[in-house]
Amino acid sequence: MKVLLFMDKLSSTPSKDEEDTLLEAKEIEAALLRLGHCVVISSFSLNLERDNEIIDEERPNVIFNLVETLNSNSSLHLPSLIFEQRGLKYTGGNSASLFLTSDKVLCKKFLKKNRIPTAGFYYRGSTSISSKLIGKEVILKPISDEASRGIDDDSIKIFKSKDEIKSFIDNNPNLFIEDFIDGREYNVSVMRVDSKVTVLPIAEMKFVDFPSNKPKILNYSSKWEEESFEYKNTRRSFDVLPGDEELIAQLKSISKRCYTELGGKGYLRVDFRVDKNNRPYVLEVNINPCITSDSGFTAACKQYGMNYDKMIKSIVEEANNG
Repeated sequence: MKVLLFMDKLSSTPSKDEEDTLLEAKEIEAALLRLGHCVVISSFSLNLERDNEIIDEERPNVIFNLVETLNSNSSLHLPSLIFEQRGLKYTGGNSASLFLTSDKVLCKKFLKKNRIPTAGFYYRGSTSISSKLIGKEVILKPISDEASRGIDDDSIKIFKSKDEIKSFIDNNPNLFIEDFIDGREYNVSVMRVDSKVTVLPIAEMKFVDFPSNKPKILNYSSKWEEESFEYKNTRRSFDVLPGDEELIAQLKSISKRCYTELGGKGYLRVDFRVDKNNRPYVLEVNINPCITSDSGFTAACKQYGMNYDKMIKSIVEEANNG
């Protein structure tokens, strides 16, 4: 089978997360070659005429969609939309799911409409400001950026009034304010295995030896800066603690609903915060999450009993059979 792997064009001075995308492409290529496929890697751009020319030249059986940061995520749905219009087989989520989730505010609206629990929020287009966002910790997040870009300890803030909130967002329209859930954090990965929607083993992200005054959050440093305190002291655990069985069941159920409501195609990761009363809230849904060999999604697959090659095989087979 011939697989065309589309990825982002790297900038002249690539950031840590961009470099990770290149590593991801190389690891996927190696796995596909071991599986006996022919692989071509090409960059996808907003020059859609050229993108279509590449497809015509290569005539792939399946396209592996590894486009992750196209135009700061606002156009992430375009590759899959083109593939759909041309009747091509491709990996990952469909264009509608990518459109809905590449804008975090739009995704949160979608979650609320479908009665999926999500943390309270405020953005420039909000009609009102919840009193729950005043006088307590909130977190400031970019609306479109992924990979925790722009998130650090200073992203945690307390606003004293509705006027202060409104003024801040008026001056920072690319951000939104989210209720900070002070509690535990979980990542839940979902994919099709042998055509069945499967929730993989659930990972809790542990914040080890964090000082009491340091926010327990996954920020850019914890994901990409290997020498940072956050990177070294944020650890993944698949252990289910006594008494957490009901919570784990809820996380599985909600994650499967997210997968189904967002089209039931490809693979995704749902990020949760769980409050002190064991109530889970979806922070965001990541369509086509990172699948490098050391990623959280890959770790969940390994915990399930699926090695890297089998994971890639399953992703490609779903696309080919779909």
